[in-house]
Amino acid sequence: MQVRTIRICSPSRLHFGLLSFGHVGKPQFGGVGIMLNQPGLEVEFSLTAESESKSVGLGEILPSGPLAERIQMHATSWFLNRHGGTRISPGRITANVVRSPRLHNGLGTGTQVALAVATGMEILYCGEEWETVQQRPGSLAKSVDRLGRSSIGTWGFVEGGLIWDGGRISPDALGKLNKRTTVPEEWRAVLILSPGEGLSGEKEKSALASLPPIPETTTERLTELIEQQIFPAAESDDIGQFGEAVFEYGCLAGECFASSQGGCFASPRLASWVKEIRDRGYHGVGQSSWGPALFTFVPDEPTAQEMCQWFAKDVDSSVDLIVAQPNQHGALVQEISIS
Repeated sequence: MQVRTIRICSPSRLHFGLLSFGHVGKPQFGGVGIMLNQPGLEVEFSLTAESESKSVGLGEILPSGPLAERIQMHATSWFLNRHGGTRISPGRITANVVRSPRLHNGLGTGTQVALAVATGMEILYCGEEWETVQQRPGSLAKSVDRLGRSSIGTWGFVEGGLIWDGGRISPDALGKLNKRTTVPEEWRAVLILSPGEGLSGEKEKSALASLPPIPETTTERLTELIEQQIFPAAESDDIGQFGEAVFEYGCLAGECFASSQGGCFASPRLASWVKEIRDRGYHGVGQSSWGPALFTFVPDEPTAQEMCQWFAKDVDSSVDLIVAQPNQHGALVQEISIS
């Protein structure tokens, strides 16, 4: 009996805010964001080949560890969408989450888990190579029902880097990748992860449905910030301009959600932290998606460690502080063993 094991390590995602929604006939959602190596997701998939192939149903995956139920859910979606629920199986597959960030805190973990499951299925069940799977992010996301809104996490899973998602016209299409670039390797993002969860699932759908459309003038300014400041600053290693542009972008985008979250940020506590961080001289601060994750961009590791020490001592020592490196390549898929 042969066992093949692969390891999939995918990055975490920061989303600086949506570009647009609510205008019929125009691209929906979109936005700009970046992929980070930490905290990241690591899942191991093993395929035990059997002497005879057999017809299997939706449950032909045995997950363990954190997020086991979610892995089973995505595997079920993948079987339904790719094979109508049943196919001839080469054997039995198991999945184990080695490490994972918390769900619903603004780091895009749900999308990364779903895409990792889809990738594991494509490689082990269908015999695909990772390099081939990377070339079709839209079908990968569709196979596990991840075409709902932002596509930054999907593009980031296959490519990494700083990503400009132009939004989607069709509900069953991936948002257009307008631009993607790397950022300087020395840059760091300090993540401030407080307890609680941002909006997700039906609550997120309900909140979006209750919001007025983003004004077109706001979308125009957000687009200007992406084109004229955020990407040029990343490409020229100008952390000061990058930070100020990201802060302005986040405040403008956050105002469009004020009626659902009470202001630019998810709580008055987070808003006060943003002010304290900027008053201290760290300017590239913002909230990722619905939060509660906050981030601050700094030029290097020593500055990141200095900020962590200051924040824990003078602001709040109860939160999780993570120093994250930029992810420039997307997910890593490694063959662990064939025995």
